[in-house]
Amino acid sequence: GCSRETLVAAYCMHAHAANSMSSEDLEEPWGQLVSMEQEEEERIPVLGSQFTIGRGKGADLMISGNQFVSTAHCVLGRGEGGELWIQDTSTNGTLLNGARLERNKEVKLSNGDIIRVVHRKDRPECNVAYSFHDLRPSPLEATPPPEENEEATLELTLEYEHARGDDVASPKDKKRLLEVILQEPEGKPPSPKRPAPGGEEKEEPGLELRNELEPGNLEGG
Repeated sequence: GCSRETLVAAYCMHAHAANSMSSEDLEEPWGQLVSMEQEEEERIPVLGSQFTIGRGKGADLMISGNQFVSTAHCVLGRGEGGELWIQDTSTNGTLLNGARLERNKEVKLSNGDIIRVVHRKDRPECNVAYSFHDLRPSPLEATPPPEENEEATLELTLEYEHARGDDVASPKDKKRLLEVILQEPEGKPPSPKRPAPGGEEKEEPGLELRNELEPGNLEGG
């Protein structure tokens, strides 16, 4: 028989210790299979360097009671470089997004791919299909945002205020800028003067503030 009631998926943990690349792989699955042909949606975690789907007792995902499923029907894998692949090892074939896979050949596996273990129009009750979901974080999520250069932002802010004739920076910010100026390497040529609004020449804030921002000339904290 091949009724839906006999399509039992048993997630076998015994093979993961031998197949996994590290102990972390046992705790964090890199993929997930979501059943598409069963009335109740089933979600199976995929982990280890190789994950086998088949009828045999040694399969990671064991499908019993289906004559069209081979003992070792297909394998999902993850390479050392992080690439994901699927390989058909069956007698009746495996479909990936509707295309029949070449037997014993690794094919790239991507998020959202549809894997049809059994697809028979004459026996729809025997069909077995899963959608694959990549659970690994995307590169954008894994990359932390760049840190803001506070000193550069402060210097640009004071330079803009100086060009406008404003003086809204706090004494604390001026002290921080003074520390940056005093840490400049010795022998660095002075910044050239530049025309300021109104036609008058003004020196860059770094030179003028060197004397203005001495600790004894600052008010407050």
